Amino acid sequence: MHSQIQPLRILIADDHPIVRRGLRQVIEESPEFTVVAEAGDGESAVHQIQSLTPDIALLDVDMPKMDGLAVLRKLNSQGPNVRTIFLTVHNGEDLFHQAMDLGARGYLLKDSALLEIATAIRTVHANNYYVTPSMTAYLLSR
Repeated sequence: MHSQIQPLRILIADDHPIVRRGLRQVIEESPEFTVVAEAGDGESAVHQIQSLTPDIALLDVDMPKMDGLAVLRKLNSQGPNVRTIFLTVHNGEDLFHQAMDLGARGYLLKDSALLEIATAIRTVHANNYYVTPSMTAYLLSR
């Protein structure tokens, strides 16, 4: 018998319930992951991350009350230290660099997020960066 490894604890923050549900379904197909919470806005994302200290937070860039960048700024100033993957519909370089400057470990475009999410989580958990392949040039130019 192999020893039971604790699954990675993941928080999903996105203001669209359908997006959260889709991500949760894909993530929970892997026994190595468990979704510990969902948040529909940035403020509740901050509270849940602070109280639950997940291993990884998936943050939508565009959310009510606080956007994903503001959430990460707040977490950086107060802790806890959580690895962050941004989800966005924007493939602009400015936003990408802002997210990375704040310490994001991953950056996924929503149109490919369901296909890439498990790989992104594993990569970021292993202390590497994960960026949607179409945006890799931005990472290389940093």
